[in-house]
Amino acid sequence: MPHTPYIPDIIPEGDRKALMEKYHSGHLHSVGFGKSPALLVVDMTDAFVTDDYPTGFARTGVPCARAIRRLADACRGAKIPVIFTRGLRPTSAGGEAEMGRWVHKSSMAWASPDGNSIHKELAPADGDIVIEKAKPSAFFGTQLPSVLNFLAVDTLVVTGMVTAGCVRATVVDAFSYNYRVIIPEECVADRSQISHEVNLFDMDMKYADVVKLVEVLAWIKGGQRVRSANVMGPSADGSSGRIPPRPRASRVAERTGPRRRRGPRGSPGVAVRVRMQRPGPAGQANDY
Repeated sequence: MPHTPYIPDIIPEGDRKALMEKYHSGHLHSVGFGKSPALLVVDMTDAFVTDDYPTGFARTGVPCARAIRRLADACRGAKIPVIFTRGLRPTSAGGEAEMGRWVHKSSMAWASPDGNSIHKELAPADGDIVIEKAKPSAFFGTQLPSVLNFLAVDTLVVTGMVTAGCVRATVVDAFSYNYRVIIPEECVADRSQISHEVNLFDMDMKYADVVKLVEVLAWIKGGQRVRSANVMGPSADGSSGRIPPRPRASRVAERTGPRRRRGPRGSPGVAVRVRMQRPGPAGQANDY
């Protein structure tokens, strides 16, 4: 599917030709939206969003937070899971070993406990998931792969800070796990605008679709997806939020032969075995 590339003015003409005319043979394809999305908000803590900390940059962080807020509200309204990450604190006197090479390379965003709080503009709502991480990627050594698997997610909308650091590391890992990755350009930010624009350009060329926020909002409003939050337990009105099971006969009939599925669990046209799974206890997905 054709995709309009993200090419900022800063990219030299020679680089554009090398990637578009040779690497992509003149056509940049889209990973596109799948059917079961989740929103991932990477490290939008006070230590990154505000100027109160050495790692923070309010000039880009605050507008980014406001844009993510619009997206998060739309996702919650559509029962799309919203997942936040923040830094993992050392648990003992041997904290340097837990922090690893951050000790030598970073001013440590979580040196102050207050800085590790999700920025007030984006305060998690009931039912949102917050995952702590120690390294740039939200996948590395965390529960995120397990959470996404439980929710049967096939599309990850990645937002947050900073574009060239934790956002990029997360995007590459999401791509490596075969998720469809969508990056709303207004919903990511960095301290360096050169790093921000070059990394968005590079991720759009290789790993993700960089699109306008309005495009993602329109897709959510259009309802062209399976609402994966149906497995997340009771809703505010006390109902389970689950899709009612179909009659047993129809389920048995579905298992009499191989099914064909598109998405990260099977390539187009390849028959895959689908194992039906009993839903877990209500609220299980919110325990992380």
